[in-house]
Amino acid sequence: MARNGSSALAALAAQVGNAATAGFGLSLGRDVYRKVRPKNTSNLVLLLLAVCGVFLPVLGGINLCQGHRRGWIGTIFLTFGASVLAVAAGFLIILSPVVLFAHNFDDIDKEMVGWILMITAGLTVFGMLIGLYRRSGRLRRYAVINDNETFLARSGFKETGGSDVTHYDPDGNALRFLEADPERLVFMAVGRRGHRAYIDLDGSGRMLSYSGIV
Repeated sequence: MARNGSSALAALAAQVGNAATAGFGLSLGRDVYRKVRPKNTSNLVLLLLAVCGVFLPVLGGINLCQGHRRGWIGTIFLTFGASVLAVAAGFLIILSPVVLFAHNFDDIDKEMVGWILMITAGLTVFGMLIGLYRRSGRLRRYAVINDNETFLARSGFKETGGSDVTHYDPDGNALRFLEADPERLVFMAVGRRGHRAYIDLDGSGRMLSYSGIV
């Protein structure tokens, strides 16, 4: 119970020091949309189909190779299954105009279908390369999270889910989480004015020791 309940704190510690450029992707997307905003609904639909057709195979390749923290069921359904579905959906979306404009099955341009297959495969491989590039860092982070959860469970830390008292330390002291920096997690001792408690971290965010109330 303590292991699962403490996972949020374990993940937070592992993420300290890896400052994310939050909002960059969203702001970039908004800027692009303002520049290429279509003038009518049909153009918007075509644009969305094109984006999905390109994005889904890339996403499938990334998801397949980037590394996850999943059991074997999650690996089968969320890693392999979801990746295959994303690639297939991207292929079908790109293929759909070819099928729609053909009068019948025999009129479908086979050469065009072959090109779409190659494009989809290329996008998937591109996504796989991105996933492989991200894999080692993600797996290191998951290893740190696992170690942190073990530390919290072994130490007897308990997470409450509340806001006034967020944790209880191994001695049963009520704590409120305040902040994280690259060297430690900082807690306030609830009901003990001016007293703090710290969990020291190494450079990767791995929990090293608990200071107790000081």
